[in-house]
Amino acid sequence: MIEIGVIDDEGFYRDVMGRWLDDGDEKIELVAATATVAEYLALPRRAPIVILDLNLADGSMFTTNIRSLIAAGHQVVVFSAWAEHSDVEAATKAGAETYLHKRTTDTATLASVVREVAAGESPMTVDHAFALSRNKNCPELSLRQRQVLETYGSGVTLKATARRLGMSESTVKEHIRRIKAKYAEIGRPIGYRGDFGRRLAEDNGPAVTPAE
Repeated sequence: MIEIGVIDDEGFYRDVMGRWLDDGDEKIELVAATATVAEYLALPRRAPIVILDLNLADGSMFTTNIRSLIAAGHQVVVFSAWAEHSDVEAATKAGAETYLHKRTTDTATLASVVREVAAGESPMTVDHAFALSRNKNCPELSLRQRQVLETYGSGVTLKATARRLGMSESTVKEHIRRIKAKYAEIGRPIGYRGDFGRRLAEDNGPAVTPAE
């Protein structure tokens, strides 16, 4: 029996993780799921392996979260949609066992990684290797700017981007203006609509195919 904990501010992942991973010969049991590291560490029963999102709604620093969990005797598997090179590198240096991207990881891969970590290994996943090797000449974007780049850069319209992200169109336009300015500052200007998708592919893998 392998016991895991999940720390993610998205209720969906806290709810489904146990069902996702309970499908192999060696049973994986979800012991606890919380929205913050502080809540997890306060629990009377915790699992040794923790699946951790990098960006939590409480505003905590992910490197501090990783170190706090390790200091409490836990192993940390980062499972996040955030894939900035500098952040994945910092998470690795803080002691995370490996990194998996939420958009590209299937349940079989996640379960396999959990089993490897339980066996004392620190697997270098494809996502982990890619994030560490990707273009380092990237602008420093805020979380919302990154979300706009990923959505708008996938080819959807400005209006659809605003709807998906729960923003006004004027707010999306302002984020786009700032994104373009930041790319221009590092000598990688965005001159045309298609450049958003190209910059996204250069910095974080292929753009997501739009659903609308």
